[in-house]
Amino acid sequence: MSGLKGNFGRRSFCLMAGGFALTGYAGAAQPLLDGAASLSDWSDRFTAEVDRRLEVPATDLQRYIGLVEKALAEGGLASPSTQAFVVVDRNPNVQAAMVMVRTVNDTWHLLGATA
Repeated sequence: MSGLKGNFGRRSFCLMAGGFALTGYAGAAQPLLDGAASLSDWSDRFTAEVDRRLEVPATDLQRYIGLVEKALAEGGLASPSTQAFVVVDRNPNVQAAMVMVRTVNDTWHLLGATA
């Protein structure tokens, strides 16, 4: 695993959820969240199934969360229910995708990141 490096320019930010910009996704096979244990289960599943994982530094993660919150607010979706988001940094020096979950109480969880 390696950390994210490079210029995290705002131009390279892309937000998707469930394959559609700014819309939610609940997994077809099971509910997205049944409680705190489910977040751990989803993180473990990401770790088990994705071989090119990245560690996202806490400061970068907070910046990505801020960008997602801003995009949601600008799209009139500032208070969605529990949703999963795929955040893509398209910067040529980064090329990373992160799977994040926002719960109904505005708590954010990074399920995993990959290159």
